[in-house]
Amino acid sequence: MGTPDSREYDRLKERNFGDYSEGHRHMYTSAIKQIQDATDGQGQHPHRRVTVFEAGFGIGYGLKQMLAAGIVDRYVGYEPQVDSFNYTVKELATHEQAGDLNLFHGAFPAPMHGQEGQFEHVFCIEVIEHVPGEQHEYFLARLWDTVAPGGTLWFSTPCIRRAPREGVRTTEEWASLLHKMTGEVPRVDRSRWTYLYRVDKA
Repeated sequence: MGTPDSREYDRLKERNFGDYSEGHRHMYTSAIKQIQDATDGQGQHPHRRVTVFEAGFGIGYGLKQMLAAGIVDRYVGYEPQVDSFNYTVKELATHEQAGDLNLFHGAFPAPMHGQEGQFEHVFCIEVIEHVPGEQHEYFLARLWDTVAPGGTLWFSTPCIRRAPREGVRTTEEWASLLHKMTGEVPRVDRSRWTYLYRVDKA
């Protein structure tokens, strides 16, 4: 899948994931802020919890931030890389804000089946570059299926072609593909790390 193998995972763990995580965290903090700033249509900010689905939660960067922000009502996530999955499960085993969490280990995209239309917020952060290119459209279509009407897909990936393994599309190409798959025009947060795409379902 392109995710770190056991040895690289150990090296990241020894370094506290410090040089691997800042960009990931920024993608989530931007999305969380937008979720928290959302109004009820009358200018009010109801601080309510939301349902979340995440494809590829890794070592839990985003999930931990969502829990700390108090926005999670129900969370379903899956991670195909066994070391990352085991690390996150262990980390959250005694988390006081864990609540209704369902973490699965499995290959893309099978765990999305049966989750159609159930989630207000669906996250795919720095994941799709690990999915074979010929499966991108199918993968995105299944992700979009999990978004409830009125919900949002949050998506980010390296955008610039630097090597065959990463950034298989330019920013404009990803935006075009998302538009094609969803029928919606994505909004793009052009951060210094990577670009965060927000696609709202009518």
